Parts: sequence; C-alpha cells; structure tokens
Amino acid sequence: VPQHYIASFLGITAVSLSRIRNRP
Repeated sequence: VPQHYIASFLGITAVSLSRIRNRP
C-alpha cells in the first residue's frame, strides 16, 4: 500500500477523531 494512502487515511481519521472529541 502506497504511503500517501496511509498518510491521508491517518490524517482523515485524526481530524475526524479530533472533531468528535471537541464536540460537547
């Protein structure tokens, strides 16, 4: 699996988790 796919996936998941955590 190309690294840019992994990087983008991890980036999306990180942003999603941060958005969910920031919600009250």
